[in-house]
Amino acid sequence: SADGTWWELAERAVTPQMFGAKGDGVADDTAALQAALTYGGCVRVPSGDYLANAAMTCFDQVSIVGDGRDVRIIVNAAIAGDFITWTDQTAVEHSFFIRDLSFVVRQPVDGALVRCLPFKPSRIRQETHWSDVHIYPEGAGTVQVGFRITDGVGVRMQRVFFTNPPLDTGIRTVTAIWFEGQCIDCLVEKGNFAGCVLGVLVDGTSEGMQFLSNTFIRCNTSLDLRPSSGGEPFYVIHGNHFDALEF
Repeated sequence: SADGTWWELAERAVTPQMFGAKGDGVADDTAALQAALTYGGCVRVPSGDYLANAAMTCFDQVSIVGDGRDVRIIVNAAIAGDFITWTDQTAVEHSFFIRDLSFVVRQPVDGALVRCLPFKPSRIRQETHWSDVHIYPEGAGTVQVGFRITDGVGVRMQRVFFTNPPLDTGIRTVTAIWFEGQCIDCLVEKGNFAGCVLGVLVDGTSEGMQFLSNTFIRCNTSLDLRPSSGGEPFYVIHGNHFDALEF
């Protein structure tokens, strides 16, 4: 690791600590987090506060697994573009999992908090699953887009929570989830969207989209569905609670 400690990789999972992370809310853990993501596979993030001061990237088969809400990845510097970008590059199979952690956004993110770039259609297995993820803007931390997915296939989002400050603070998530291009067979289930300008945006030629048992509170718009010509849009909207200015 960066501090000279040697680790024996006896298990498949790595931790940011193996690459020098402190997780104390004081040290800059950006380089350690990026090194763990670059190593790939299962990145297990123990409880702690991890300061990130720059954007990061990951590729192909990556799982970011926390120990629950006590794991906080803190965006501590303004991000001009996307914060975490996932790219499908070389693997025959690909996967991108995020589970059991929180993002605390203290400085503006002008792009997406998590950006999922187009999947390559030749892949024999495609899995993208994000569950039990909490997003908290605070301080100056306005987020333009929470999760942005382009041409995604089989994306699953379950129990994703956006908790925004009161409206009069002006600090909030503008668009929580954005599906663009041709997304196919994607699911948003049991999420909570509190105080977002827009909960979920779907545009392009996406089809087979399901929105089940979500809660939209104090959103200007809950769902904005904009199918373009050339697609065959098919949406399932069931069991949601809407407390918003418009649908």
